[in-house]
Amino acid sequence: MPSLVDFIEEYIKQMLQKSEVVLIRRNELAEKFDCVPSQINYVLSTRFTIDRGYVVESRRGGGGYIKILKLNAKEKDKLLEILYKTVGNEISLAGALGLVERLFDDELITFREASMIDNVIRRVTGHDKSRKGDMFRAEILKSMLMALLKGG
Repeated sequence: MPSLVDFIEEYIKQMLQKSEVVLIRRNELAEKFDCVPSQINYVLSTRFTIDRGYVVESRRGGGGYIKILKLNAKEKDKLLEILYKTVGNEISLAGALGLVERLFDDELITFREASMIDNVIRRVTGHDKSRKGDMFRAEILKSMLMALLKGG
């Protein structure tokens, strides 16, 4: 049986089918689903993540809103810039592998490329959960993505 979180996610996805960018007000959405705004935050932070192909920006204040953008597989330069920022200076093993899976699902990288990145990430940094390991993992991932998505 679907939960409230599932209903909210589906509602937002339906909005995204109609438009590339969706602007929502957290309080209005919470009223629509008769929930607290923190439940909307939960949906956004768990279901609309970069590794699932979404960029979420939040604007606070009187006219505050949340902007949700579904990444288009054809926008490689924009995607690479967003990925670079998302990976940042450090990334966990789970985060790196989730990102690789998302890129494969969106056909931005091939199965072979995804397997190669997965293998390198796991073998070289897989057991290192330290900050240094996360930093090293981020550099490897960014370098590999740059080579694959930019062609060199």
